Amino acid sequence: MKRRSLRSLLTGVVASVCAFIGVALALAVLGLYQSGNGGHAWTDTMAIDRLGVHLTTADLVALAAGFCAGVVAFVFSYRGVDAS
Repeated sequence: MKRRSLRSLLTGVVASVCAFIGVALALAVLGLYQSGNGGHAWTDTMAIDRLGVHLTTADLVALAAGFCAGVVAFVFSYRGVDAS
């Protein structure tokens, strides 16, 4: 039981990191595309700027997507659901 939990946790962490990187790169490209016309990209808008934490909207979206992917991967792995 403990081994399965650790394996599921590792699967969730890997999925979370991969999703975060993928979404962050996609939003960075989108932000570059939007600001290329001289405008201000929504992805570059500061969402949290307090107490030394500086996160843009794109950062928060990437963190949320990574968290959701990690939780889903953990649940699928722990419950034995085959996604293929």
